Amino acid sequence: MKLAVIEIENFTEGDAKTALGFLPEARRAELLRFHEPADFSRSLLAELSVRLEIMQTLRVFGDDIRILRGKNQKPRLQNFPDFHFNISHSGEFAVCAFDRFPVGVDVEKVRPIDSQKLAARLFSPRERAALGKEPDPLAAFFRLWTAKESVIKQRGSTLARDLKGLEVLDGVSLNGEPLSCRVTSHWLARGKPALLSDAAEYALSLCRAADAEDAPNLGFYTAGEILEKFLKMSE
Repeated sequence: MKLAVIEIENFTEGDAKTALGFLPEARRAELLRFHEPADFSRSLLAELSVRLEIMQTLRVFGDDIRILRGKNQKPRLQNFPDFHFNISHSGEFAVCAFDRFPVGVDVEKVRPIDSQKLAARLFSPRERAALGKEPDPLAAFFRLWTAKESVIKQRGSTLARDLKGLEVLDGVSLNGEPLSCRVTSHWLARGKPALLSDAAEYALSLCRAADAEDAPNLGFYTAGEILEKFLKMSE
């Protein structure tokens, strides 16, 4: 299992133009629909990271890389059913997870919000009670929220219809019934190439198969490093 964490700082307009030239026309058009430069950069870097992993591990290149939208719009790689990936991005980070089994990842920048109001809509009574006991309820909200999102992304978006029934305390369950997956939550901070145990600028959660035991193979990259590796493999 691999987890690529990319900081988007210093990703220039020229870098983006160069990278876009290596993507299929349809995907270029999708990316160019983003109005916000940061949204565009995060999405483009995540795309490059996924394609880089495909080239490095599967030796598939160029037009032979066919990324489709499957059930619930979850992306998948055509002709490689054992290659699973998921992406997320927020603020200055794009994150990509790769595994042999379905995987879900979510990253969120910790920012001022009305966490109590949102928790009343999104969290179960037990989760709200746990949130109220936390010394930093804002950070705890984002940890729980990314955990839920990672499960939804790993198992399918239909779970989003019952967010209060989906619990991520003491394992993962839906309306009291255990689900066969597990979530680990971490923290990220700019300029620190590590998954942190103490609350920081970003909450990150990863949902994997219940029997997945190997620790993630972590890679921390700048935007320039991802672009350089991608261009070299694309030559």
